[in-house]
Amino acid sequence: MKALGAVTSRLRTGFVVAVVLTALGCVREADGFSTVFATRKVRLTITKARAQQSGEIQLSEIKFYTTNDDEIPISSCYQHSRKPFDYLHGGAGSISDGDTNTKMVGRFHGSNDRGYIEIECLFPSAYTVLKYKICSSNDYPNRDPSSWTLNAKISEYEVYTDNPAYLQYALGDWFELDRQDSNTGWIATGARSTYSAYFTTSYNKEVIRFRYDLNRGDTNHLGIISEIDWYPLGGGSKIMSTSVYCGNDEAHTGGPNMFTERADNLRDSTTTNKWGTKYFSSGADLIFTFPQGSVLGSYEIYTGNCCPEQDPKEWRVYVLQDDLTWFIKDTEVSHPGDPGRFTKFGTFQMNDSPPPSPPPSPPPPPSPPPSPPPPSPPPPPSP
Repeated sequence: MKALGAVTSRLRTGFVVAVVLTALGCVREADGFSTVFATRKVRLTITKARAQQSGEIQLSEIKFYTTNDDEIPISSCYQHSRKPFDYLHGGAGSISDGDTNTKMVGRFHGSNDRGYIEIECLFPSAYTVLKYKICSSNDYPNRDPSSWTLNAKISEYEVYTDNPAYLQYALGDWFELDRQDSNTGWIATGARSTYSAYFTTSYNKEVIRFRYDLNRGDTNHLGIISEIDWYPLGGGSKIMSTSVYCGNDEAHTGGPNMFTERADNLRDSTTTNKWGTKYFSSGADLIFTFPQGSVLGSYEIYTGNCCPEQDPKEWRVYVLQDDLTWFIKDTEVSHPGDPGRFTKFGTFQMNDSPPPSPPPSPPPPPSPPPSPPPPSPPPPPSP
């Protein structure tokens, strides 16, 4: 079932914002998204250490910069509670206390040098993040991060407890500002308690949001997909996404792969790995990032290795526009799919890019000049 975008909005409490899903407004340009926007919140996701060191990660400081290299104030940094993260000593607040002698120390689950550690930093107001720096800890260079992403929240969120570490997100619309893969050269091993050079963020890319709404079984909130492949408008070879991120899902609650079934598995061109989630009743958002200029026309979904009842049944696909709205490209409701494992679930066509907004109505003609006042009556005659 296909559906064109419609204008909807949800007014959230806490930090109040209207989240808009619309087919109107500013249209995405042909070269993709390019709006340099402001945000109140960023998320640092560390996925790999410099070397095998008992699965531990250390980081002393992080700083963010906006126009004219002005440093952005940080209200707080804290762990993202729904991703696996164990503290050894030194909490996430240590990376924003201005002291290079303190540090955050975390331990990966299930692997010696790879994992999923997430730290969120909140700003007192919205800023445009143009650059950032990180600072090495005072010891153990093998615990330096080597792979990470920095994401910015597009819309706001609501708080359902007094603890800022526990947030219910209205939308998993995280935007990738920067990605570093196996970067061991950002700091020398002997340079301890030392800041990196600037890392520069980028806002020029194409962004697709795959909203997983309901699974085939209708019995729980578990979901699995092994691969989603994207193809250009008009046909052609597969377009590889540069990253896939899910900002409002949970890991599986058990099993040996509970910390490895990440969203990035959806782009590795194999059905051997999969993305697995325990998502909330409001759904889970998969954010696919593509090089700027990618124009997508269709996509294919592949099933996982088990549990056909966890295949998607209902979902939506959006493209991010320059006015930070999401245009609906495809809606699937009660899709039967193929129950086979490691199998193509289906090929799905996307709507064309949204049409240009109609020109504004011409202004009304000017009002006619006011009528002259009636003549005054003559004065009464003198007696």
